Amino acid sequence: MGEQEQNTISHSDAYIFVDESGSITKNIKGDKYFVICLIVTKEKDKLNRAFRKENIALAKRYPSLLKDLKENKEIKGSDITEKRKNILYKNMIEKHGDLFEIGIIILDNKHARTRLSSVKARCFNFLIQEYMGNYFRYHCKFFDRENSICENINFTIDERNVRTNAKHKLDGYLTEHLKAFDPICTKTINVAYTDSKNVALVQFADYIANTFHRNMRRIKESNQNVKLLEGNLCDNRVFVFPLGYDIHIDTNCE
Repeated sequence: MGEQEQNTISHSDAYIFVDESGSITKNIKGDKYFVICLIVTKEKDKLNRAFRKENIALAKRYPSLLKDLKENKEIKGSDITEKRKNILYKNMIEKHGDLFEIGIIILDNKHARTRLSSVKARCFNFLIQEYMGNYFRYHCKFFDRENSICENINFTIDERNVRTNAKHKLDGYLTEHLKAFDPICTKTINVAYTDSKNVALVQFADYIANTFHRNMRRIKESNQNVKLLEGNLCDNRVFVFPLGYDIHIDTNCE
C-alpha cells in the first residue's frame, strides 16, 4: 500500500445521516419516546449504492411499495411492516455491515425536563451534541482518538421536522461544544439539511428510527429487527437521555 493511499485512509471524513421517529413533547400520552437514528460511515458512496440496490429489490416484491418509490422517490419507514424490513436489514448487515454503524438516541419524554422539551429544535441539537460528545467520541468504530483519523464530520439531516429558523445552527452549536477544549475532529463539523427523498441514506435512517420507535411502543414485530440491528449499534447499545436513565430494548423474538 502506497503512502498516498495510507494517508487517504487515515484522514478520511466521517459522514452521518440522520432521521427521527416520534416527537419531542410534554404530552406523555401523545408520545412517550422520541428516537433519533444516525447512520455513520466513511464510505458513503458504497453504502448509498448498497442501500439503493436493496431498497429497490425490496420495493419490487410489493406493488404498493414500488408505487411509493416511483411516485414519491422514497418509502417511509412507517409504511413498511417490520417483516418486510427484515429482508432489507438482513442483506445490509450480512453484505455491507462493515461499511456503517448505527447510533440510536432515545429521549424519554416523561423524564426529560420541561425546559428542554419545550423548545424542540434546541432539544434536538442538544441530544445530537450529547451523543457525539459522550458516546460517539468514545465508542464509534470509525473514530480513533489516539490517531485523530477524522478530519471532518459531515451531517446530513432530514429537514422536514426542523423549523426554518433552526437550520444552520447545529454546526455552530456542535463546533462550540466539541471543538474548543477536546476536539472531536481535526478540521470542521458540517451540517446540511435535505428532503429525505433526495438522500437514500437518510431514508435508511428513517427505516431504523421507526423500527426502534416501534420497539419502544412494544410492537412485538419489531423485536426481531432490533435484535438483528443491535450488532451494528455503536457499542452494541442505545444512548438514552436523560443520562443514567435505563430503558429496556426488547429483543425477545418469541
